[in-house]
Amino acid sequence: MRTLFEYSPKEDTLIPCKEIGLEFKRGDILQISKKKKKFVYESRSSVQLEGAELALYEEVARTPPFLRRILALVGTKGVGRRTLKNRLIQENPDRFGASGQSYRFVSREEMERDAHAGRFLEHGEHNGHLYGTHLDSIRAVIKEGKMCILDCAPQSLKLLHTSSEFLPYVEEDMKQTLEDSSRIARQYEKYIDLVITNNNNDTTYSKILDALHSLSTDHQWVPVSWIY
Repeated sequence: MRTLFEYSPKEDTLIPCKEIGLEFKRGDILQISKKKKKFVYESRSSVQLEGAELALYEEVARTPPFLRRILALVGTKGVGRRTLKNRLIQENPDRFGASGQSYRFVSREEMERDAHAGRFLEHGEHNGHLYGTHLDSIRAVIKEGKMCILDCAPQSLKLLHTSSEFLPYVEEDMKQTLEDSSRIARQYEKYIDLVITNNNNDTTYSKILDALHSLSTDHQWVPVSWIY
């Protein structure tokens, strides 16, 4: 399992013997093995805290190298996500693509029906007009054999992460001076694979390509829901 919080037995006032405690950092992979002696534990994957869900761990499995189907770029407004997306596609047109490069107009009734049926990654309304990113437009890019780059809201990450169809790699662009960037990192860290402080577009661009290359060479820990 992948831990989603940090733990130190030295700081745990409830553990009777701190030497038996296992210290770990957020994101560490822990393997649970069976022993001959039987013990009964109550295990919960999340708890409720002040009305919000606090995840404690996520079941993961180790896989051989493979390429993800989606590159999701998240971050605060003005951090440079769209610039990065456009550059990746323009300089690597055979490798990357984007959904919704051409607009498709439908009736409001059809739009509302598809939104109610969960056929949009995200949708909203502006000046009385509905808009959104249809999941079929993402599937069309993947069907072409390309990695679909999404410049999406962080609220969309849960849908992508819990689906065995889209297999996303999530990168957050942030700036050290923006508290909103830190808030996104804290709130959605379960879904984020890489965080980059975007002080230089060229450096960030290279880091993204390096990270994507490692997916084709290194084993990965991914949610078990992607496999089973």
